[in-house]
Amino acid sequence: MQVSVIIVNYNVKYYVEQCLHAVFAALNAGVDGEVFVVDNASSDGSVDFLRRRFPQEQYPNFHLIANAQNRGFGQANNQAAQQASGRYILYLNPDTIITEHTLTDCITFADKHLELGALGVKMLGDDGRFALESRRGIPTPWRAFCKMSGLTRIFPHSHTLGGYYYTYESPALAQEIEIVSGAFMWVQRHLPTILFDEQFFMYGEDIDLSYRLLQAGKKNYYLPSPIVHYKGESTHSSTYRYVHVFYQAILIFYQKHFGSSLWWLGVPIKVAIIVQALCSLLRLYARQFQRFLFPKNPLAKERFIYTGQHVATIHALSTQWGISIDCRPLSQLSELASILPEPSKTTHLRLIFDFDTFSRSEVLEALEAQASKYYLATFYPDTQTLVTGSRVYVGT
Repeated sequence: MQVSVIIVNYNVKYYVEQCLHAVFAALNAGVDGEVFVVDNASSDGSVDFLRRRFPQEQYPNFHLIANAQNRGFGQANNQAAQQASGRYILYLNPDTIITEHTLTDCITFADKHLELGALGVKMLGDDGRFALESRRGIPTPWRAFCKMSGLTRIFPHSHTLGGYYYTYESPALAQEIEIVSGAFMWVQRHLPTILFDEQFFMYGEDIDLSYRLLQAGKKNYYLPSPIVHYKGESTHSSTYRYVHVFYQAILIFYQKHFGSSLWWLGVPIKVAIIVQALCSLLRLYARQFQRFLFPKNPLAKERFIYTGQHVATIHALSTQWGISIDCRPLSQLSELASILPEPSKTTHLRLIFDFDTFSRSEVLEALEAQASKYYLATFYPDTQTLVTGSRVYVGT
């Protein structure tokens, strides 16, 4: 077997369903593989939902592990990894969409690089922009300082200041990197260091695993094969929870790998946690106060354009959902630019695609071509589900 895909789910059943459809489409492109979903005690009915959507008789290579409690990201991945039988393991976030050729791209690259430890890919946000976390350097004290102080953002082209995200390198080039994102982490199963350290509950596991692979003499790589990675609200750097958990994970990483030689880093990192947490809380309170003073209908900020062929179906559903969808069917996505209105700073224009009409590769290419102007939405006519980066609409 070539690859074992492992996905950890927690209360995002529609996103993991979308992710699974993309994975099975990639497997059907000629890849011998299996898929594990580990559910971390979701309260949204994910387990029953996934059993109905992906029955064993139709998907014999699909395995669902239902945990009675939330065991954290690392431990849940390890559960499945210990049962996996593929030559390679792909740790994949549920809020991702891979293309039909993502798995074959990774297999081809990995087979040519026997020294490979971990492999990451080119991740795009739902607005088509390149996600910086696709490539990262080891968070040395200097790089951590540059990131926390904002110098990395201010001077992205500097080799000295931009090393955290390799912002001075073109994202179009395959290259050797140090840290691979846990949202898409491809590893060789036979290596002894491919399990996550379970003392990291959330965040930091990928940094630790990437670093241990480097210590074992392996090389980590970045491959510019595009996927979409939606980022949930809990992972936004402006939230208190993200700030606290992320920098706490960095502190655990330093204590584990550098020990007493860098004991002094604990104080400035903890100070940074407090300062950034306070700033995040102030921003959150400011936004809440602004919404209180100037309440707006959130749906009024979104405009939908559907490009597929299921016009009658989505028109009926739009009435049910209480949203307006402008249907402009296309026969090929090369015509997309001709139907798009000018982007607006006050409106999120969401382009709705369905994969009955266009391939995932075509959709991602079109999205990236219009990067930072429009937002991705996907429609599944068989289940009457519309998935966006902020909300899921389900037909009744």
